[in-house]
Amino acid sequence: MARIQPPTPPYLGPAKYHGAGQTLKPCKRIVIHGTVSPCVPGGARAIARYFKTTVTRPSSAHYVIDPTEVVQVVGDHQVAYHAPPNTDTIGVEHCDPVSGPSSRWNDPAHQAMLKLSAQTVARLCLAFDVPIRHVTAVGLRLGRRGITGHYAVSLAWRQTSHTDPGAGFPWRRYIKAVKAEAAKLQGVVEAPVTPVPVLPPAHVQPCTMVMVTSNIKNNPDLPRPQVVHDIDAVRRLGGVLLWQEIAEQDDRDDLRKVCPDTEWEHVGLEQEVPLSFWRENWQVLDHGTELLHPGKAHVSPSRYVQWAKVQRKGSPEVPPVVVMNTHYVSGAFSHAGQLAEDWRDKMWNMAHAAQSTLVQRFLDQGLTVVGGGDFNRTGAWEGFAPGHRWLVHGGYDHLWTCEAPKGARVRLESTGTLGTDKLYTDHAARWAHITLLPLVEGVKR
Repeated sequence: MARIQPPTPPYLGPAKYHGAGQTLKPCKRIVIHGTVSPCVPGGARAIARYFKTTVTRPSSAHYVIDPTEVVQVVGDHQVAYHAPPNTDTIGVEHCDPVSGPSSRWNDPAHQAMLKLSAQTVARLCLAFDVPIRHVTAVGLRLGRRGITGHYAVSLAWRQTSHTDPGAGFPWRRYIKAVKAEAAKLQGVVEAPVTPVPVLPPAHVQPCTMVMVTSNIKNNPDLPRPQVVHDIDAVRRLGGVLLWQEIAEQDDRDDLRKVCPDTEWEHVGLEQEVPLSFWRENWQVLDHGTELLHPGKAHVSPSRYVQWAKVQRKGSPEVPPVVVMNTHYVSGAFSHAGQLAEDWRDKMWNMAHAAQSTLVQRFLDQGLTVVGGGDFNRTGAWEGFAPGHRWLVHGGYDHLWTCEAPKGARVRLESTGTLGTDKLYTDHAARWAHITLLPLVEGVKR
């Protein structure tokens, strides 16, 4: 069964206050909150606007739910400020006054909201491997993972005095509902976005690609032993590696030391977004670098996209694919108040347009494109071409594909994260295991 993907509700962020470039560690708990506002339709969007524009102190959550809608305000792999300690938690706000009789949870509005919540939290638990169980303050102190309330977090660590979602929250019934929704999801073979039926002839051997995107912090530069450690940890994840911030000669030397040229083919080491391919499996047929936008002194360097046309060795029936790696300008969608904010926003959009043109160029040549990188943007935003699919989506670092009409088919097998608790860099490494298959004529997509 394909891995269950996280929820994809309307994204109304970014929240005014959140962890910006700080990447969420592997998730330990889902924290249930109450907004201290009415349980009414439209309430989720009102709270999202509050988090985005009105709030005057550090406060935010990942999701907000009312009786008719779920919205997202902070990306899944970013830190939201909701129930400290926040670095390994996802916060889910419920539109509820957090006062009044417990019977309010039985009225139609609250029941509808709880159903949406159970569906959302079930997806989160399956996507991030969080046990579906209620964890009390004592359990939190013992390190147990699961679903908890803000009140329990307050009791466990004494960093806030919040009591939401309130003493009347129907925990037993809620956990039972989350388990039921999870069972439904686990009984469905779920495609990442769009199912692509592929029936290769018996003699065709499908080929696999494990693609990893990893930002090795360069501003300020990590000490050399830490760079070597992180490169070594990342290269163990897969055979197609997309690096960001390998920007200076000492970084390139470290990359070649850990991934020697005899075993890896490195493409684009002149820029800060090189690609590395495991020579035993991949043949690089062509490659190039495209400027996405010029830099600005004291703000951002010039930004590039690196691409390589590659063929899986031993799989001649599977068409070549193009792999792309990039790193967009920082700050444009992270948080307000950065230097040259208007310029950053303009450059981000310029980069997206330039890369979209490049992707379409390869699609027109019949070449499927897979790619990723650090896009410095969370939540929902436009893809690069018709048929764009996210493979890994959340935080700043994404992996994606665009299939050419007569190019290789891409089937997502699994995804994963190597968290910042195991790396010195401030970005988690994200990976996607995909299978590449030839187009079979007569089989509808």
